Amino acid sequence: MRVPDKVLFVHQGALGDFLLAWPALWAVAGWARGGMEAERGMEKGEGIGGGTFCSGKTLRSGEYEKKPFLLSAYEQKVPPPNPLLPKTLLRFVGDKQRMIWLEPLGVRFREPETAREIDRLYGREKWPESLEDTLLVWPGLQKRPPVPEHDNVWFLPGFARGRRVSPRDLYLEELQGRGVPVHGDYVQAFRALFAAGREPGRTVLLFPGAGHPRKAWPLVKYLELAARLSAAGLEPLFVLGPAEVEQGMDVPGTACVRPESLAALQALILRAAAVVGGDTGPLHLAAMLGVPMLSLFGPTDPAVWAPYGARILAAADACAPCAGLAADIDCGHGRCLTELAVDAVWAALVETYAG
Repeated sequence: MRVPDKVLFVHQGALGDFLLAWPALWAVAGWARGGMEAERGMEKGEGIGGGTFCSGKTLRSGEYEKKPFLLSAYEQKVPPPNPLLPKTLLRFVGDKQRMIWLEPLGVRFREPETAREIDRLYGREKWPESLEDTLLVWPGLQKRPPVPEHDNVWFLPGFARGRRVSPRDLYLEELQGRGVPVHGDYVQAFRALFAAGREPGRTVLLFPGAGHPRKAWPLVKYLELAARLSAAGLEPLFVLGPAEVEQGMDVPGTACVRPESLAALQALILRAAAVVGGDTGPLHLAAMLGVPMLSLFGPTDPAVWAPYGARILAAADACAPCAGLAADIDCGHGRCLTELAVDAVWAALVETYAG
């Protein structure tokens, strides 16, 4: 199909859901920026798709500093822009902090009027003339947003009941069905863009929170795990996000940090020796960055929701997994994670760190 004049990526979900959708956004950006030139230039699956990538950019946030991107090896594989192709504007509608993962793809943050146009779509029956040459790529876990039915809306469903498939694969499957080629390795691309020159220390990050309380391993067990890490000469560091702060979670007597931004969170993860947590967004970021990590799963299905390439320790309880989505969790006991022993987590972590 013809590449449109403007592409809007619309994503207003949680961090983990956004990172699951990033490969799809990467694929669309390559298709829109490179067109058929990118397809011919990457028949062997090399590189990270057509587009304009920035290098040498430093992001600062408090005491954390994002190192400059080191992309020379990948930039050499990106086809040069084709002056005969129309220039497609790529814009993002969502949390502005996530632009750190989209700007290198040639995506810019939406204009105020664009945000108003998207808001006005809800509940409308007809497609507005102002968006006739605009394609909306809209990943979502299940329900299509209540906007007009139109060829200019590509809703990408990321969850299919009865299929144990990651949203990453479902999004890409939907795009390929619409004629968008998926070239190269999106994980390799992500790491080249955001993890180049990673220098891990001896810190092991512990993420005790989760979007649903039944997805969290008990805090008291995290504290015992932290004690073992300290005894082994490592440096455990608890990381609390906005949800944990809002809930009043506290880890007295331990090292703890509350990253002030997603850029600060990424910088923190890049310096870590390993990461431990549940089914939660920062674990997806650690996995995409290539940081050794252990993800603890209880009621949700790791076949669907596991971070890319993560080491998984799943509950042995007979009733787990019991929920397709976090919203489906309806468990009165929560024993699948409360009964997960510290010894088992420690053993799995030792193997992860050694590996």
